[in-house]
Amino acid sequence: MKHLDLFSGIGGFSLACEWAEIETIGFVENDAYCQKVLRKHWPQIPIVEDIRDVEEDSFPRPVDLITAGFPCQPFSVAGKRGSTKDDRYLWPETLAVIKAVKPKWVLLENVAGIIPLALDDVLSDLEGAGYAWESCVIPAVSVGAWHRRDRVWVVAHAESDGLCTESPKGQRGNLPELARIEIGSCSEDVADTEKQHSYECHYNRGSRPRQIPEPRDCSEEEGPVSSWWATEPELGRVAYGIPNRVDRLKCLGNAIVPQVAYEIIRVIKEIEG
Repeated sequence: MKHLDLFSGIGGFSLACEWAEIETIGFVENDAYCQKVLRKHWPQIPIVEDIRDVEEDSFPRPVDLITAGFPCQPFSVAGKRGSTKDDRYLWPETLAVIKAVKPKWVLLENVAGIIPLALDDVLSDLEGAGYAWESCVIPAVSVGAWHRRDRVWVVAHAESDGLCTESPKGQRGNLPELARIEIGSCSEDVADTEKQHSYECHYNRGSRPRQIPEPRDCSEEEGPVSSWWATEPELGRVAYGIPNRVDRLKCLGNAIVPQVAYEIIRVIKEIEG
């Protein structure tokens, strides 16, 4: 399978694809420091700086999977939540690339704040482009992290090859194979975040490669957690004298949790297999 990574950041989606043995063939990322990180770990993969410059022939075809953690600033509670009026609202540009490249699969990630502001528009646009979809909120704690970090994940599949059940325009798409995502022991529902929505996703711990940490049981108040998450155990994150400290923190804050992405991507690969 071939993967195109939009809004790549430091490569969280591509790392997850690497674990799943899926080849990344292109990045789209405009942050200079993130580009350095991508070139360090994937030196042979081309980078397009501006998503508006991506054209149908910008990368080798066909592309099986497009991933995109498009900018969250228009929806984040840390900002003014300008949604579609924010000049960082780049979903239309993301959709344009999806329509041009026509991948079989699309995987999107964003903050939970998108739910009341723009999620319905995103899902409707995907349907209009010929994709069936499933959406859910998966927290980082589901894969053993020490923080909650709720994120909305949208999985979409092109309806043309028969894997998806056709759905009338304006109604929720249907991906029966992905309706239950195996990912740890925590159960989340978008309705818990915004009561007017009822998108569901349930988790049931599944297999993973050795590099992936075992998930922590969310019911435990205390207990051992994989050393995977012991980032900077002897050094506080506000310590001075660390090269590119601000850039590194910004990258971590904007990054997806690759362990969550891997659980979804491995199911996609199983379906393709």
